[in-house]
Amino acid sequence: MSVAEKQIRKFIHLIETQPELFSEYTEELIQLIDETPDDIKSLSEKILDWCDEHDEIDDAFAKLSQEATQQKSVGDEELIEEIPDNPSYKQLLKNTIQQSFPD
Repeated sequence: MSVAEKQIRKFIHLIETQPELFSEYTEELIQLIDETPDDIKSLSEKILDWCDEHDEIDDAFAKLSQEATQQKSVGDEELIEEIPDNPSYKQLLKNTIQQSFPD
């Protein structure tokens, strides 16, 4: 699994486990995802840049990444079992956001 793929999986995990961090940013995130090409590297870079602009989310993501380094589990395939091989990460992100914040 690439570093970019692990980053996106960690971000999905963060949305699922701490949705309160994202409640006021759902539309902004959907727009960011829609405007980004559906390649893993571009998507990962845009998400990391976006996190940098939102201190509370950036801190939570950094903490999750640190924990993942120590535990070597967050971002691994077993963490998010429902993700198929070669998924559209754009769609996975949008689905996660929509499931975490139904209308």
